[in-house]
Amino acid sequence: MLQEAVEHGITFFDTVSFHKNNMAEDIVGDALRFYKSKTCVATRCDIGTKKMQLRERIQAMRKSVETSLNRLHRETIDLCYVAHMDIYVCVEAFAETMQQLMREGKVRYWGLLNADLSIVQKANTIFPITAVQNQYSLARRNAENKLIAGLEKLHIGLVAACPLGGQEMMNRYNYECRQIKQSNSEKQTAQRMTRENARIIEVVRNMAEMIGATPAQVMLAWILQQRPWIVPIPGTRLRKRVYENIHAQAVDLTEYEWNMFNEELARHKI
Repeated sequence: MLQEAVEHGITFFDTVSFHKNNMAEDIVGDALRFYKSKTCVATRCDIGTKKMQLRERIQAMRKSVETSLNRLHRETIDLCYVAHMDIYVCVEAFAETMQQLMREGKVRYWGLLNADLSIVQKANTIFPITAVQNQYSLARRNAENKLIAGLEKLHIGLVAACPLGGQEMMNRYNYECRQIKQSNSEKQTAQRMTRENARIIEVVRNMAEMIGATPAQVMLAWILQQRPWIVPIPGTRLRKRVYENIHAQAVDLTEYEWNMFNEELARHKI
């Protein structure tokens, strides 16, 4: 399925090093082994826990990168996110370690995962960041408060995780989508869903019907329309969803139509 995505023009793949069974990187690595020159693969490195000493966490970070390189069958990780970076972490130490890894040729670009703008700004002054991954969708627009404007000033890209709003948004209103287990954060978000979110879905459905697209394609096209440096990373286990997501790029609305769509969305709290 990943190989078919490459053949249809998809070049950026986002995976994870620490997940259930730790198989995600193995799957991506095996599938894209012979597509290295055509693809850019992003993953995240683990920096241990708060209970660990700084030296141990740096060692964990380096070990995580080495493990990812082996699993992905690559000499260099194209984009490596540092996860769990917060105000209690020695940002300087991890940024400097990432700089060393880049000089060693093990990492090409680096970024942060789910980091506040203040952390991004601090890390970026130590060593320039290429991208930040954060949840961003029609259902989750917190990034619009400060993060997007801040990233734009710093010339840092945004990788939009959960661009379809998460399972709770798609399933709750009976839109057929992939069946996945909800994480704790998704369950908490589902509990916060309101009638306003149902109205958002209706706005999306109406637009989809009007232009002959699917709701998922409208959601992805909306993200692509926000900024040229925002990249959504929808996930799926179904081959037909891969093609559906790819064709979101073909959704072509005029500026007037997008303005009307956004005005309709603005009537409802998100």
